[in-house]
Amino acid sequence: MTGEPGFIENRGQWNPAALYRLETTGDQGAQLSVWLDRGGFVYDASALGASAVEDVAPTTTRHSVAVEFVGAAAASVSAQSQLPGTYNWLGTGATSAPAHAWRRVAYRGVYTGIDARFDVVGGGTLETTFEVAPGADPDRIGLRYTGASDLQLDADGNLVITTTAGDIVESRPLAWQVNADGQHLPIAAAFELRGTEIRFALGTLDPTLPLVIDPVVTFSRHIGGSSSEYVASVHEDASGRYITGWSGSSDYPATAGVVQPGNAGGANDFFAAKFNLANDTLLWATYVGTTATEYLGRSVLAADGSLYVAGSVLSGSVGLIQGTGGSYDLEVFHLAANGQSLLASARLGGSASDYLGDMRFGTGGDLVLTGQTGSDLVSWGSPTGYDTAPSGTDAFVLRLNAALTAMTDFTYFGGSSSSEGALGVAVDAGNNVYITGSTFSTDSPLNTLFGTGGGSDQFVAKFDAGLNNLIYALRFGGSGSELTTSLTYTGGLLGTAGANPLVVDTLGRAWVVASTASPNFPVSGGAYQTSQPGSYSAFIAVVNTAGTALDASTLLGGDSTDLGRAIQLSGSRVVVTGGTASSNFPTTAGAVQTINGGNYDFFLSVLSTDLTTLHYSTLWGGDSTDIGSALIADGPRMLIAGDTFSPIPAVPTGALPFGPGGSYDTGLVEITPTPAAPVPALGPLGLGLFMLILTGFGLRVARRRPT
Repeated sequence: MTGEPGFIENRGQWNPAALYRLETTGDQGAQLSVWLDRGGFVYDASALGASAVEDVAPTTTRHSVAVEFVGAAAASVSAQSQLPGTYNWLGTGATSAPAHAWRRVAYRGVYTGIDARFDVVGGGTLETTFEVAPGADPDRIGLRYTGASDLQLDADGNLVITTTAGDIVESRPLAWQVNADGQHLPIAAAFELRGTEIRFALGTLDPTLPLVIDPVVTFSRHIGGSSSEYVASVHEDASGRYITGWSGSSDYPATAGVVQPGNAGGANDFFAAKFNLANDTLLWATYVGTTATEYLGRSVLAADGSLYVAGSVLSGSVGLIQGTGGSYDLEVFHLAANGQSLLASARLGGSASDYLGDMRFGTGGDLVLTGQTGSDLVSWGSPTGYDTAPSGTDAFVLRLNAALTAMTDFTYFGGSSSSEGALGVAVDAGNNVYITGSTFSTDSPLNTLFGTGGGSDQFVAKFDAGLNNLIYALRFGGSGSELTTSLTYTGGLLGTAGANPLVVDTLGRAWVVASTASPNFPVSGGAYQTSQPGSYSAFIAVVNTAGTALDASTLLGGDSTDLGRAIQLSGSRVVVTGGTASSNFPTTAGAVQTINGGNYDFFLSVLSTDLTTLHYSTLWGGDSTDIGSALIADGPRMLIAGDTFSPIPAVPTGALPFGPGGSYDTGLVEITPTPAAPVPALGPLGLGLFMLILTGFGLRVARRRPT
């Protein structure tokens, strides 16, 4: 039997009128079962009350409310998205067959041109959606409630169903449309209570536009100890979800049997954790480090599920495989897929400080690392490459074999300025290497396309596979400063090099997300946002294949500081995340959160690849500082990982953190603006009803919408 809640099918164990049952358990013994039948559904609520007699079991209060589709036709009912495991019923006279559970039950043809759908999201939250085809009449939709003690609309437009066992609250409806450019067009929507019936009051619809389904927050978690954790990478494969970073906590919630259940003795260690994809349970978590102090914890996930975790170490104790070693060195660990052993480790670096910015796999399975170095060539072991004459502090790129026994290629990169640093690296199908970061140099090898020397500018450079030839190096910016993030490992807002700011598409174009303080940052024609209204705005830029021009660029931000930190391509759209302090960061209809709740909130934005259209944008966060650092964009589903100083926001599961929680913890949130399972293109209207807000039961609020 699976631990993930779902609609359990009736295989003879219940009254034949019931088709499926969803069961949710809350605090203090509270319970709500939702029974689906052919004509609607039934809420079956129960709550424990105190007994009047000592040592006598408490009484149970039960109350059922039937909800009927008013005037509906005989719908075709089917279950979708089966969950693992089976349910069996044992006992005298038990004759039912093993039953399965499902994430979705669809009702086709409830009314002419109108379907209904029930989904289980998060840890048991019920979502009900109506889908209205072009030409169909949404005024036909009606829900009749029988058996409630009272029905009321509260001040926020939510339906409060009063029972003797507690209140059931159905959150107010939300509706919108999407035009041909993918823009979200909100439709005014509200409940109308007519006696014991609910109808929907809707604004003007455009019958030519396609259906949009309300976004679903499928889970949210944070994990950490009593001090600070910073996330650097997030991955998924068929067996689970992985996050890595670094921790200053002595009580990070490591699990039994892992390679390192406690801090090794330094101020910080790397951490790695793996979660179950199906129900978000923690499979394992471990420290990875030495008696020295580690920072960053960037990782790549191998096909066998093992992780390479890397960063910088202060006075490290891992054996050197390259260079003389200095104050900060590069450090790489190869962690087994079960988290229970180290397969290899390596340290490399010169006589000064060497900081890791990013790491990726090469096409042959080797590792490509980039960052910033102040070490001279001799102390690096005199490797050969494109640039062997550093100028102060330069960016670097190197290749390391998969066994972590040898550095195979190395080059510096920089101009005459004493400060360059790379925080992003990508590798294309030809094994060419791209890096991005910030530079104060204005001379060769940088080709200045834009930039007026107002501080640091953004650069993108491309090398051949052996790092012997520079294919191009482009510098761009405005009269202010452009930055990816600081390379000093001091923690805090700009001090954590925990971003994924670079990706390369199949054409060989480099996509960059970062931030700019320039009022004249170069944007392309028709860009979604052309002005820089705050202190820093996020920007997205696309460098052409030759490295001679920007194919597209746009700003993205509001009236304060907006930090662009991670970027992914997903089909014909580009997805970015970061952190915003703005009070008016752009959001769209269907956003999970539209108002910044604290100092900084995560942002998640989806744009067209020509950067002219904002398809979807939302905030996520609590009442303090929350900044997105890494993401996965897999079709409609998007996962953000980042750093949070806030109490976890309200989520469908009412999820609690793993570990005691400290100043900064690792935050995870998954958002699906469109349904993960395909649905027919039925028309212009989607009504999302978010249920199971059980105020009288002690269950946490399923989801709060901004008003």
